[in-house]
Amino acid sequence: MVVPQAEADSYLRPLATKAGERVSAPVAAFIELAQQGAYVAVVRPQRDAEGAAGDAAASWLAATAAKLGYSTRVCEFEDPLLVDIADVNDYLTQRLEQFHRENTMATDWFATLCGTAAMITATVQAAPYSPDAVELLAPTGFGHDAHVAVCSWLINGLRASPEVARRMPAGAAEISDQELSACWMYGYYLRACENALPAGAREEFQKMEIPLNSA
Repeated sequence: MVVPQAEADSYLRPLATKAGERVSAPVAAFIELAQQGAYVAVVRPQRDAEGAAGDAAASWLAATAAKLGYSTRVCEFEDPLLVDIADVNDYLTQRLEQFHRENTMATDWFATLCGTAAMITATVQAAPYSPDAVELLAPTGFGHDAHVAVCSWLINGLRASPEVARRMPAGAAEISDQELSACWMYGYYLRACENALPAGAREEFQKMEIPLNSA
């Protein structure tokens, strides 16, 4: 989809608004758990040993950014006026099956799901326009540049929220905008991986009955 730059805001700001409104909508237990682990999955691997430690406030902020990314993809592909294409990627399904079969991430489907979303996030950060990544990132929806803009609006809004001021007092562990953007992207592609799960993985996740309290 190609949208003139001058008209982009009229398409993207409503998407950001919808994503923000939907961020607290219930999701599957395994998705909630994966979102809550955004700090460990995305932020910690990008830091050196000295900066690896986090705290509860930083973990909450990372998880919220991931939830915003997830809800953005849901809103983007559920609105036929925005993206008239199903959020399905058979190639990603094949890769998930391969990673699970070869224990690339670990031996269970949850680790495979989170690890694949983190891997795609790293791919997008390094080479979002690489021909080698086309099949992995499909369908692209509004496209990478649009996602960067929506992500920026949502992260800025998150930073300015009263909840962040309450949860991130002076002295709380810092988490950069770049790290939060990576968490947003992780959540965005967590949704893509969820939609690409093969039948065997879905059966395993259906058995997960984990009582979770919202962070």
